Amino acid sequence: SEEFTKSEWLEIWNYAYSLSIDISASVFCRKGARLLKELGTSYVKISSSDLTNIPLIKYVCTLFDEVIISTGMSSFDEILFTVNYIKSNFNVKLKLMHCVSRYPCPLTSSKLNRIKMLINVFPDIEVGYSDHTGCNISSMLAWSLGERLYEKHILEQDKIKELIAAVPDQSGKIQRNYKKKESERRDLIYKVDRNSDEVEETVKEHYGETREFYVNTANLLNVD
Repeated sequence: SEEFTKSEWLEIWNYAYSLSIDISASVFCRKGARLLKELGTSYVKISSSDLTNIPLIKYVCTLFDEVIISTGMSSFDEILFTVNYIKSNFNVKLKLMHCVSRYPCPLTSSKLNRIKMLINVFPDIEVGYSDHTGCNISSMLAWSLGERLYEKHILEQDKIKELIAAVPDQSGKIQRNYKKKESERRDLIYKVDRNSDEVEETVKEHYGETREFYVNTANLLNVD
């Protein structure tokens, strides 16, 4: 919250509202949480590094009706403790984000099967995916596993030094994929680009050798 002045943040928020964007941010301290509240944000995100920061979590749960928490670097016991603490003490809408805290994160290290684990263990909590890979493929794989909330860093192309974010054109393709009707996405069959060992290895890890679920990187990245 110290990077910009309050008036600068307000300018950003007002511009987002003019475009009907429901804007929010991650907070790392009480000052940041108070600023978001003053800006009129209805929800807040807690980063992976603060999943066990109970004082901060307690504070944001008193200010906001919806709290999103990333789970990168966290053990199952840590996630369970934090979820139980929030559900036992606050009436907030809690959402969890699967995340691998690598920048960039190779597709084969994305651990997307943890999305299924979180959904099975916490069936009453919406599970999302904070994607640090350098491609669009993981977003659709995550959706097929039950993810319904997606986060991706977006930067101007000439400012990307490592593949940790999407450029505006790439993010538009991700959005179009997500806007397709659920029935259309479910019926899509992608065939593996056999030259992409990384994609094939990832699909096999999450779906097994025999399941007929394949990904064509070229087709997926060019869906209109």
